[in-house]
Amino acid sequence: MIALLLSRGLGALGFQILTVWMSFQVYRTTGSYLAMGSLGLGFFIANLISLLFGGFIVDRFFRRSGFALFLLQSSLALLATLMFFGFSDSPRALLAFAMATSFLRQIRSILYVKTLSGVVSRGGSSASLAKWNVFSWQSALFLGPLLFSRTELAPAIAVACLALSAIVLLMKSEVIKESGEVIVPEIPKAVWLEALRTGWLSFRNSPVAFKAWVADSLVMLFVGSSALLPFLLARHGINPHEMGTVRGMIAFGAMFASFGLPVRWISQHTRRLFSVSLLGIGILTMGLIAAPGLTAILAIALLIGFFDGISVVVRDEWLLRSIPRESMGSVAAVTLLMISVSDDLGDFRAGVFAGWIGLNATLLLGSALAVAAGLAYRTPAREAVRLEQAHS
Repeated sequence: MIALLLSRGLGALGFQILTVWMSFQVYRTTGSYLAMGSLGLGFFIANLISLLFGGFIVDRFFRRSGFALFLLQSSLALLATLMFFGFSDSPRALLAFAMATSFLRQIRSILYVKTLSGVVSRGGSSASLAKWNVFSWQSALFLGPLLFSRTELAPAIAVACLALSAIVLLMKSEVIKESGEVIVPEIPKAVWLEALRTGWLSFRNSPVAFKAWVADSLVMLFVGSSALLPFLLARHGINPHEMGTVRGMIAFGAMFASFGLPVRWISQHTRRLFSVSLLGIGILTMGLIAAPGLTAILAIALLIGFFDGISVVVRDEWLLRSIPRESMGSVAAVTLLMISVSDDLGDFRAGVFAGWIGLNATLLLGSALAVAAGLAYRTPAREAVRLEQAHS
């Protein structure tokens, strides 16, 4: 488990540096709200293609999911070396690069979730795994953007982290030999439709996890504003390059939440924690409008990240203990697609709306919709807890 989590953390660190680097290059070359939003749309399209095909293929053909994970991580490391070939002044080249890296990353993520679920099927604690999984991921989300803002060596560090992620898997033979144990001899004609249908039906059969993921995705779709960070900082007279610091602070808050919350406490107060976290994210996003400077923005970002970390720990724990392993690849494709909808389309929405109604109005509208989604989740949450108790 340690090797798998370490590989996840290193791979995520490398990819986060790549993501912030690409976002800043688009801002630097265009200075356009729409261009920044279009980058999010490009991520989403690549994710959609990979996830519609990926979940079905992973469940049926990757018997050695650990070895496939190693190959994909190695491919990402090789692709990342293109950063050194000077194409950053072309928005189209940046978009193509973003889509290619995102495609490989999502297939890798499906394999990672399937391999991780094998630990749960052998008796591992779903709550503990969800907690440490979020911690390894959020650590990368914190360090990656921070390294981008603090050192010019960030591209080299990104490539090194992606390569080390693959090496860690290669050195841990039991991870490489991890078997998916699912064999289907015949391939349906509509592979992508079957993938989506299988994952969706399996996910719907677990109402606890399903409702939590839907609510969390809606909130993050409405408040998603990463594409607006350089514009927000520039308005306050702050170097837009500090966007990495702000994004890192959000991740640090989430990392603190995932590491500081006791596992038993999470299991006993899941509904209350989840509802409060959704409302907190929406309310705090409004504060970005009136933030007087970088210190205030960083403080708000820290609190937003803390509430986001709580919601992610809870939703992931419900997912790991509710979904059978033979369906995990397809379900992972659905959940990763939901993450892409909330994050990537959230950035696209933010960019389009900011170009249309302005920066402040976009943040205010998104916050109001997020609070409404959080309030609407209260009744389904109580029902979800009753269903969870009935199945325990």
